[in-house]
Amino acid sequence: MIIRTMLVFLLMGIGVLAQDKPQDFVLDAAKPYAYLKFDRIADRKPLSSDEISRGLWLRLVNNCRIPIEIEIFNPGTGDPGVGVYDDIILTHSNVGYHLGKFGEQGKTSKADASTAQPPKGYSAPEVVSTTMIAPGASLLFSVPLNHVGPTWRLQVNFTLAPPESKTVQQPKNILSFGMYDLPPDYQREVHP
Repeated sequence: MIIRTMLVFLLMGIGVLAQDKPQDFVLDAAKPYAYLKFDRIADRKPLSSDEISRGLWLRLVNNCRIPIEIEIFNPGTGDPGVGVYDDIILTHSNVGYHLGKFGEQGKTSKADASTAQPPKGYSAPEVVSTTMIAPGASLLFSVPLNHVGPTWRLQVNFTLAPPESKTVQQPKNILSFGMYDLPPDYQREVHP
């Protein structure tokens, strides 16, 4: 009887410990907690006359158990997805890398790199709209294809938005995506 009672208490203790085990923060351990995923390169309606019509379509994927908040805008073009504010960041000041005519990776000359000019990203105004990306969900957006290039990449900011948090301002997180994050067959479309 004593052994049976001890066994019952032992099993109850193991059950309590199993219930208290915290869940993993990341949903898919093989991937980062948030990332930009290539969707496609396709035509899109430009937002201004100085934009190209070829677009890079990406998904911001929330791979963690906490919602993500990101600043967005309505591009007003009827294209699928939303507009996301992005910054264009130079990655190499004098020398960039590119794919040559036969797909060989090599260095551009300083002259080639200096003539390639990055465009402006989509700057956020003082008042913005935000949206939440639920755990395991993604958000589709597009930017002009030239927002990535041989010597620059795009960056988007987001914050984690814990439901119970009372903090006014959460820390900013940055995701970047460059030409070499594209599948190799698409890199030539960015920089032939």
